[in-house]
Amino acid sequence: MLEGDPVIRRTEKGEEELKTRKYGLPVRMRGVLVLVDGTSSLQKIKAKAYGMPDVDSAIESLLAEGYIESVADFEDGVAVLKSRLIEAAGDVLGVKAEKVISRIEDAPDDIEGLRAAVEGSVKLVKLTIDEKKADELMKKAEEILR
Repeated sequence: MLEGDPVIRRTEKGEEELKTRKYGLPVRMRGVLVLVDGTSSLQKIKAKAYGMPDVDSAIESLLAEGYIESVADFEDGVAVLKSRLIEAAGDVLGVKAEKVISRIEDAPDDIEGLRAAVEGSVKLVKLTIDEKKADELMKKAEEILR
């Protein structure tokens, strides 16, 4: 059982299920899984699922079966997102990632702030490094922040 109002994210198994339907989740559970975006709290997910039957039991089943997991609280959730964005920048830009990493680290601790930092970073990469690298960075960032 989840305590409090943690941010919920999909695990690799959950992402795989959405992409491939490998595990054959029932429609009801799949519908709830789609609502889990990695930035919304448990209460926000329940609000999005308003009117769907047995949302609480679907969430508990998804958690027990390893499709979703709890992020301790919103700040930890943003810290995880920042960490993933920094890793993506390093993967895409290698030794040229320093300025982008700095922008992400200095971004406000909310999704809008992270999006703004990414957009500014993509513009910087287009101007100073390479347009293809900028597009690749944006694609990876969108996957992380969706």
